Amino acid sequence: MKPEDEQEAETTQTAGKVEPVNAVLIQRHPNALQTLGQQLLRSLREPRTPEPRRRCCKNWICLLAGLLFLAGLVLFILHAKVHYEELPSEQCPSEWIGYRKKCYFISEEEKNWTSSQTFCAKNGSLLAVSENQKEMNSLAKRLKMEDSWIGLRKKGESFYWENGIALKMDLFQIQNHSECAYLESFTISTSACSLPRCWICVQSSLK
Repeated sequence: MKPEDEQEAETTQTAGKVEPVNAVLIQRHPNALQTLGQQLLRSLREPRTPEPRRRCCKNWICLLAGLLFLAGLVLFILHAKVHYEELPSEQCPSEWIGYRKKCYFISEEEKNWTSSQTFCAKNGSLLAVSENQKEMNSLAKRLKMEDSWIGLRKKGESFYWENGIALKMDLFQIQNHSECAYLESFTISTSACSLPRCWICVQSSLK
């Protein structure tokens, strides 16, 4: 190529853009247009690496979205669990509390163990019974039970629940070994049955 041709027109390729080419130069060099076209296509096909800052922002957005989704899922599960455990008020008698498919009555007055048992029986229920210590703790915490008679009494050398099931000593923490049992600070204590205390009745939920 002659120097004067180079001065008339130059082809410059910058960032995938091709500057206009002088028609005279293309006529003298017919392969120049084809070569430039190939170079342009090659530059367009080459993948461009995203800028580090944009990629970092995108990763943070994805992470934040994932955390928000997990938080929402946990809240949904907890909300569903609470609604599952607590019965609608219309399924329990007035002044009774629904919890885990059962209805509970917590007295405000005090009676001895036998009178408390009689009250529960007249209302189609029993003094509160439980299957294990964990359930008893959960019940005491939820219903805020404190110093209340429960359906557990000593017969001979063993304790029996109101429903006739013997107490499994390996499943409960029990203090003292008097005749009648009451709940005190998440543990089962016993005392003379004649002492006045509040009491807790339990009955199956209404269908």
